[in-house]
Amino acid sequence: IDGDIVISASGTFTALDHDDAAGTDSFTQSSGTISTGNATASAISITVEGSGSAALSGLSVGDGATITVDARVNTGGAITDNNGASTNFTFAGAGGTLVLDATGGIGSSDALESTATTLTVSTVNNSTSGNIQLSNTGAVTATSITQIGASTGNITLTATGSITVNTVTGS
Repeated sequence: IDGDIVISASGTFTALDHDDAAGTDSFTQSSGTISTGNATASAISITVEGSGSAALSGLSVGDGATITVDARVNTGGAITDNNGASTNFTFAGAGGTLVLDATGGIGSSDALESTATTLTVSTVNNSTSGNIQLSNTGAVTATSITQIGASTGNITLTATGSITVNTVTGS
C-alpha cells in the first residue's frame, strides 16, 4: 500500500494475506496511513500467514478501538517499522488497545511507535532472534508480554508516561 486509505467513521479495515498459511507473501505499507474513526475491537486487523511479515507505516483508529496485527500463523513472520520515527499506531482520544503477535520479532531493528493505553504483545516460537521494541506516547499498561523460542531477543518498552506490566513470559 502506497498512500492513504481513509475508511468511514464506522468502517473497519481487515487484511488477510495468503490465507493458506503457506508461502512468503507479506503485507507492506510503503507510506501513508490507514485510518478509520471506528472505535470497536475490530477497527483494524491485519493477518499475514506463511513466512511473510508485516511492514507498517501508519494505522489510525477511533477512541477506545483495537488494532490487531498477527504475523505468527506459521514461521518467521515479523512486524516491522516502515516509517522511521513517525508513529505507527495512533489512537484518538484517550487511547485504545494494540495487539501484536509475531514469530520473527516486533519492531526488532527499529522500535514501533504507539499512542495505545493497553498493549498485548507476543513472539512465540521465535526462531530468528527477533526483539520486541515498542515506544509509547503516554501511559501504557502491558497486559501481557511474551517472548518464547529457541532464539529470543530483548524486550524493550519505553513510554513518556507510566508503564504498568501485568505479565511477562519468556524462555
